[in-house]
Amino acid sequence: MIALGIAPGLRALGYSVLYFNGAPRAEILDSDVLHAGRGITVRDAIDAARRIHSHRLILDVVLQRNPPAVMVLGPQAESSEPPEHVAVIRLGLMALGQAFKVEVIDLHDVAALYAALGIENVKGLAPCLRAAVAGPAVVRDRRILFATAAAVAGTMGRSRNPQDGK
Repeated sequence: MIALGIAPGLRALGYSVLYFNGAPRAEILDSDVLHAGRGITVRDAIDAARRIHSHRLILDVVLQRNPPAVMVLGPQAESSEPPEHVAVIRLGLMALGQAFKVEVIDLHDVAALYAALGIENVKGLAPCLRAAVAGPAVVRDRRILFATAAAVAGTMGRSRNPQDGK
Protein backbone atom coordinates (compact mmCIF):
# COMPACT_ATOMS: atom_id res chain seq x y z
CA MET A 1 0.00 0.00 0.00
CA ILE A 2 1.22 3.50 -0.80
CA ALA A 3 0.39 6.42 1.49
CA LEU A 4 0.84 10.10 0.67
CA GLY A 5 1.30 12.36 3.68
CA ILE A 6 1.00 16.11 3.22
CA ALA A 7 1.77 19.05 5.50
CA PRO A 8 -0.32 21.67 3.67
CA GLY A 9 0.32 25.35 3.20
CA LEU A 10 0.01 28.05 0.57
CA ARG A 11 3.60 29.28 0.83
CA ALA A 12 5.11 25.81 1.23
CA LEU A 13 3.72 22.29 1.19
CA GLY A 14 5.62 19.25 2.45
CA TYR A 15 4.85 15.78 1.16
CA SER A 16 6.10 12.26 1.75
CA VAL A 17 5.23 9.11 -0.21
CA LEU A 18 5.58 5.89 1.81
CA TYR A 19 5.38 2.30 0.58
CA PHE A 20 4.02 -0.23 3.07
CA ASN A 21 4.72 -3.71 1.68
CA GLY A 22 4.09 -5.82 4.77
CA ALA A 23 7.65 -5.39 6.07
CA PRO A 24 8.03 -4.14 9.64
CA ARG A 25 8.93 -0.66 8.36
CA ALA A 26 7.75 1.41 5.41
CA GLU A 27 10.03 2.69 2.65
CA ILE A 28 10.15 6.36 1.65
CA LEU A 29 9.63 6.57 -2.12
CA ASP A 30 9.69 10.37 -2.37
CA SER A 31 9.54 13.47 -0.20
CA ASP A 32 10.01 17.16 -0.79
CA VAL A 33 8.85 20.65 0.01
CA LEU A 34 6.97 22.55 -2.69
CA HIS A 35 7.42 26.32 -2.54
CA ALA A 36 4.95 28.79 -4.02
CA GLY A 37 6.83 31.98 -3.12
CA ARG A 38 7.61 34.20 -0.19
CA GLY A 39 5.59 36.98 1.35
CA ILE A 40 2.33 35.72 -0.04
CA THR A 41 -0.84 37.57 0.75
CA VAL A 42 -4.13 36.24 -0.54
CA ARG A 43 -5.54 39.48 -1.91
CA ASP A 44 -7.56 38.00 -4.71
CA ALA A 45 -8.79 34.64 -5.94
CA ILE A 46 -6.57 34.69 -9.03
CA ASP A 47 -3.36 34.84 -6.99
CA ALA A 48 -4.52 32.01 -4.70
CA ALA A 49 -5.66 29.89 -7.65
CA ARG A 50 -2.32 30.33 -9.42
CA ARG A 51 -0.39 29.22 -6.36
CA ILE A 52 -2.69 26.26 -5.70
CA HIS A 53 -2.32 25.29 -9.36
CA SER A 54 1.47 25.03 -8.98
CA HIS A 55 1.07 22.63 -6.03
CA ARG A 56 -1.52 20.62 -7.96
CA LEU A 57 0.68 20.18 -11.03
CA ILE A 58 3.52 18.67 -9.02
CA LEU A 59 1.20 16.53 -6.91
CA ASP A 60 -0.47 15.24 -10.11
CA VAL A 61 2.93 13.83 -11.14
CA VAL A 62 3.52 12.36 -7.66
CA LEU A 63 0.07 10.73 -7.67
CA GLN A 64 0.54 9.30 -11.16
CA ARG A 65 4.00 7.86 -10.38
CA ASN A 66 2.96 6.37 -7.04
CA PRO A 67 -0.85 6.04 -6.85
CA PRO A 68 -1.68 6.04 -3.13
CA ALA A 69 -4.36 4.08 -1.36
CA VAL A 70 -4.66 6.90 1.16
CA MET A 71 -3.77 10.60 1.31
CA VAL A 72 -3.32 12.00 4.81
CA LEU A 73 -3.40 15.74 5.47
CA GLY A 74 -1.32 16.54 8.53
CA PRO A 75 -0.73 19.76 10.44
CA GLN A 76 0.10 22.85 8.41
CA ALA A 77 3.59 23.13 6.95
CA GLU A 78 4.43 26.51 8.46
CA SER A 79 2.97 27.54 11.80
CA SER A 80 3.26 31.23 10.90
CA GLU A 81 0.94 30.91 7.91
CA PRO A 82 -2.63 32.16 8.48
CA PRO A 83 -5.13 29.32 9.01
CA GLU A 84 -7.39 30.57 6.20
CA HIS A 85 -4.52 30.18 3.69
CA VAL A 86 -3.98 26.59 4.83
CA ALA A 87 -7.74 25.92 4.71
CA VAL A 88 -7.82 26.85 1.02
CA ILE A 89 -5.02 24.38 0.29
CA ARG A 90 -6.70 21.67 2.40
CA LEU A 91 -9.89 22.07 0.40
CA GLY A 92 -7.95 21.85 -2.88
CA LEU A 93 -6.12 18.72 -1.71
CA MET A 94 -9.40 17.06 -0.71
CA ALA A 95 -10.75 17.79 -4.19
CA LEU A 96 -7.56 16.37 -5.71
CA GLY A 97 -7.97 13.21 -3.63
CA GLN A 98 -11.56 12.84 -4.83
CA ALA A 99 -10.47 13.36 -8.45
CA PHE A 100 -7.96 10.50 -8.09
CA LYS A 101 -10.47 8.40 -6.08
CA VAL A 102 -8.14 8.28 -3.08
CA GLU A 103 -9.31 8.11 0.52
CA VAL A 104 -8.42 11.38 2.27
CA ILE A 105 -7.84 11.52 6.03
CA ASP A 106 -7.57 14.92 7.72
CA LEU A 107 -5.34 15.12 10.81
CA HIS A 108 -5.33 18.91 10.78
CA ASP A 109 -3.86 19.69 14.16
CA VAL A 110 -0.84 18.39 16.03
CA ALA A 111 -2.95 16.83 18.80
CA ALA A 112 -4.89 14.73 16.25
CA LEU A 113 -1.62 13.61 14.64
CA TYR A 114 -0.08 12.63 17.98
CA ALA A 115 -3.24 10.76 19.01
CA ALA A 116 -3.27 8.82 15.72
CA LEU A 117 0.40 7.89 16.25
CA GLY A 118 -0.22 6.91 19.88
CA ILE A 119 2.26 9.44 21.27
CA GLU A 120 1.78 12.25 23.76
CA ASN A 121 4.03 15.02 22.47
CA VAL A 122 6.72 16.00 19.98
CA LYS A 123 9.36 14.02 21.92
CA GLY A 124 7.68 10.77 20.88
CA LEU A 125 7.65 11.68 17.18
CA ALA A 126 11.25 10.77 16.26
CA PRO A 127 11.22 7.32 17.95
CA CYS A 128 7.81 6.57 16.44
CA LEU A 129 9.02 7.38 12.92
CA ARG A 130 12.28 5.46 13.37
CA ALA A 131 10.23 2.40 14.29
CA ALA A 132 7.78 2.84 11.39
CA VAL A 133 10.01 3.95 8.48
CA ALA A 134 13.19 2.36 7.14
CA GLY A 135 16.14 4.63 6.47
CA PRO A 136 16.47 8.28 7.48
CA ALA A 137 12.84 8.96 8.40
CA VAL A 138 13.66 11.68 10.87
CA VAL A 139 14.65 14.75 8.92
CA ARG A 140 15.39 18.29 10.03
CA ASP A 141 12.70 19.86 7.84
CA ARG A 142 9.54 20.13 9.95
CA ARG A 143 7.32 20.11 6.86
CA ILE A 144 8.62 16.74 5.62
CA LEU A 145 8.65 15.39 9.18
CA PHE A 146 4.93 16.20 9.62
CA ALA A 147 4.12 14.84 6.15
CA THR A 148 5.92 11.56 6.92
CA ALA A 149 4.23 11.34 10.33
CA ALA A 150 0.84 11.94 8.68
CA ALA A 151 1.42 9.12 6.17
CA VAL A 152 2.38 6.75 9.00
CA ALA A 153 -0.59 7.80 11.15
CA GLY A 154 -3.04 7.37 8.30
CA THR A 155 -1.97 3.81 7.68
CA MET A 156 -1.77 2.61 11.28
CA GLY A 157 -5.45 1.60 11.48
CA ARG A 158 -5.52 0.36 7.87
CA SER A 159 -2.49 -1.92 8.34
CA ARG A 160 -4.41 -3.88 10.97
CA ASN A 161 -7.11 -4.74 8.40
CA PRO A 162 -5.73 -7.09 5.70
CA GLN A 163 -8.68 -6.38 3.37
CA ASP A 164 -7.56 -2.74 2.96
CA GLY A 165 -4.10 -3.28 1.52
CA LYS A 166 -2.97 -2.76 -2.04
